[in-house]
Amino acid sequence: MAGLVLPDRAVARPRPVTDDEHVVLPGDSLWSIAASRPSGEPVEARWRAIWAANHAVIGDDPDLILPGQRLLLPSTDHDRTTP
Repeated sequence: MAGLVLPDRAVARPRPVTDDEHVVLPGDSLWSIAASRPSGEPVEARWRAIWAANHAVIGDDPDLILPGQRLLLPSTDHDRTTP
């Protein structure tokens, strides 16, 4: 393959990820995402909240998330401040 010319192509650059988003990487699971973003609530409850907030992206099978999917990380009661 040395010496072969690659065709010119546009490469999409995803917008930066914020604290309330996560872009799925190979090997990620909802459990690992929930565990990597401590929120003060149990991981079991957190991954289910992430699934519920992203059901339109993930679908009915929470075990099937795909690299590149951008997931919204819902806020929790622990994230909110009381005036």
